[in-house]
Amino acid sequence: DFILSIKSDPVMLSDIKTADINAFKQSLAKKGNSPNTQHCRMRVIKSMFKWLALMEYIDGTPNFIMPKVPPKTENIYFPNDQFEAVLSFLDPFQKKISMAYRDTGLRLMETQKCKLEDKGEGKWRIKTDRATSKTDMSRSVPCSRESASSIMELQKRLESYNHTGIRNAYRYYVQ
Repeated sequence: DFILSIKSDPVMLSDIKTADINAFKQSLAKKGNSPNTQHCRMRVIKSMFKWLALMEYIDGTPNFIMPKVPPKTENIYFPNDQFEAVLSFLDPFQKKISMAYRDTGLRLMETQKCKLEDKGEGKWRIKTDRATSKTDMSRSVPCSRESASSIMELQKRLESYNHTGIRNAYRYYVQ
């Protein structure tokens, strides 16, 4: 038999009921935990009881409802008005590159060796290179015709800027 110790009061796991789990769930909310934190804590409990039932240490799992997690929102690091203000200080090429980075979410180095593929109807796909990836894995990123054009122009400029090496040329254009 498995025993769970909650604040020094040992409890047989088979004696834990749905009401006990719901009381714990409510205590998480009362402590001010975010919905994501509540969901993570309850997910561990749900997994534990499923495993105990699967291994036949308990007869069944308590039936409880998981806390709702709000939908993820898109991260925008600069509000549009602030981003537009920054763009106003850039030359036209830097402006296009900045817009491409914002449109695609690519990391700075990923534009260096990426491949661009025209999917038709103004839709493009970027295939990043493993060598420039943070995760050492390539990824496929959708982008607009404008962003693809800007990235191709950046790559052409980098190729022609050989005298100090590609990395220094890259820094000159995008950092």
